[in-house]
Amino acid sequence: MGTISGDEPCAVHENHDPIPYDTELHHVWPKGMGGPDVPENLVPVCGTGHNNIHAILRYLVRRNGKPSAAYLGRFHAGEVRYATLGFERSVRGSL
Repeated sequence: MGTISGDEPCAVHENHDPIPYDTELHHVWPKGMGGPDVPENLVPVCGTGHNNIHAILRYLVRRNGKPSAAYLGRFHAGEVRYATLGFERSVRGSL
């Protein structure tokens, strides 16, 4: 995980209040699940969004991709989208 320099906005949350100090690089297809370390697999996210994406991804792995609307409803739609995309890429084994 790295820190993006400059004014890269969070890819998950449109509006931040307060604005995060920095954003982190998130591997959409996690490196630990075979994802490559290439620009096409990286998105800038705030720290909270990053933690939530990984929490959702762990949940999807435990449930073999069968999500519960009640669980996922607790999270921002962008967090769910990136976690789901990461899970799908790991299953497919490709970007």
